[in-house]
Amino acid sequence: MGKVDRAFGIELRRKRKRRGFSQDSLGAELNVAEKTVGKWERGEAQPSPSNRLALERLGLIDPWQVRNALSEELDDRVRQTFGCAVSDLPAGTPDVRNEPECILIAYFRRLPSRLQWSVLDIVSSMIPPAMQDE
Repeated sequence: MGKVDRAFGIELRRKRKRRGFSQDSLGAELNVAEKTVGKWERGEAQPSPSNRLALERLGLIDPWQVRNALSEELDDRVRQTFGCAVSDLPAGTPDVRNEPECILIAYFRRLPSRLQWSVLDIVSSMIPPAMQDE
């Protein structure tokens, strides 16, 4: 989940203690193990984007830290899906910031072509007729 950042961990520990959370109580709040919180604080791991959002909601990290992590994760996902960075995509490429669409494209590209046609049939059968002309 992104680059390991010791400074992030040090700041998280400082704010956690100031807010009166133990590693255990913060882990329970986020539904992660106490050991996971410890790894974040030691810089051995980074919180997932959803955990970063929860940490921001609790006032334990700043909003820019959430945006930066989400941006890094998106760029990693775009690299895996399209083989290049967001900035390198050709003009006219659909907006890849739509995370579900990006995930769907990545899965779709991994399928053998015979299964891709089956998936297209299934998806098109789910689209209401009024939306099919858009």
